[in-house]
Amino acid sequence: MSGGPHVHHWALIEYGQEEHVQVVKTTKGQAAAEEAAWAWGRRHLSPGAVKRAVVRYLGQSEPFTRY
Repeated sequence: MSGGPHVHHWALIEYGQEEHVQVVKTTKGQAAAEEAAWAWGRRHLSPGAVKRAVVRYLGQSEPFTRY
């Protein structure tokens, strides 16, 4: 079974004084990628660290087909 073309969207969350980075991906678009990065932060970081964190959208992949 094959689907239509898919695109991965990438975002990252930068946090901490050592500038740690966590990258996330989704196929649901830019807004969803940014929200996934914030969601990762809320699950794994303290509330204070999330307040100081920065989320950046990194871009998208070329379209691909899943098989």
